[in-house]
Amino acid sequence: MPCTIAVSPSGVLGITDGINPIPQTVRVIGTSSGCAEITVSLSCSKVKQNVLPDPKTGVWMVDLPVGLDHSCLCGSNIAYVRVQCLREIGETQPPPGAPCQFEWSGVLVCKAAGPRCPDLVDLQVVVSDQCNPDGTRP
Repeated sequence: MPCTIAVSPSGVLGITDGINPIPQTVRVIGTSSGCAEITVSLSCSKVKQNVLPDPKTGVWMVDLPVGLDHSCLCGSNIAYVRVQCLREIGETQPPPGAPCQFEWSGVLVCKAAGPRCPDLVDLQVVVSDQCNPDGTRP
């Protein structure tokens, strides 16, 4: 089965703390078919990450950490996001010849990470000997 890989322009997103213009991670979301394992790399991160696409939908997602060298800024050009098939479905070795891959470049759009979960401020536990006839609490 021939391999295909895609990343939409909205599938590359810098995740910030909401204060600094330097993302903490760059999230890459894409799809693939015919590929059992892929690797994702980013020009402004020294980390490559392998990921297994969902076997039913082919959707995958990675969060690549960004270094402190400020080479990956919100609103700046990203030289490349490179996605490469490491292993096709049903195979144990990399595909022969030129690997199935996809490369994206463009301006890094960022958004602040979602809101934190609320802190638990006041919790009261009441212990009671009262029970309903069926054993449940009133």
